[in-house]
Amino acid sequence: MQKGFSLLEILVSIAIVALLLGLALPKVKNYIISKKIEEDTHAIYLTVKRAQLRAKLTKRTHCIELQDPYTLIVKNSTCSGSGDIIDNLTLRVPFNATKNLTVNYMGIFTQQGSIYYNSTSGDIIDCVKASNIRVCEGYWDGSSCVCKY
Repeated sequence: MQKGFSLLEILVSIAIVALLLGLALPKVKNYIISKKIEEDTHAIYLTVKRAQLRAKLTKRTHCIELQDPYTLIVKNSTCSGSGDIIDNLTLRVPFNATKNLTVNYMGIFTQQGSIYYNSTSGDIIDCVKASNIRVCEGYWDGSSCVCKY
């Protein structure tokens, strides 16, 4: 009686493993990208909330602006003025903004808008919306951020 595997059995096993990996790899890649989007969205949310709190505590207007698709900055001035950058967030995926956000010394957003990742999937958290005193996370429906939380 022979012990071990024949060459044919090894080749069939390798072919089955390769087929399974080929089917699973795109789903794993999409999962990793969606997790990066959700993590960046949550980091943006926390940065905007921190800027809102800092504006109230320091009694100064703050501007939150997307400097480029991968960089979110917070300045201690209005968006039209020049001020010191007090917070800087580097993103892993490119985001867009409807407009810059301005929060006044009372923590109220005088210039409201959304920061979003332009995805077509409605099942991931991919945008942050600031309106009046509320900041929320949600999904981008193609034209606005729909708050989920």
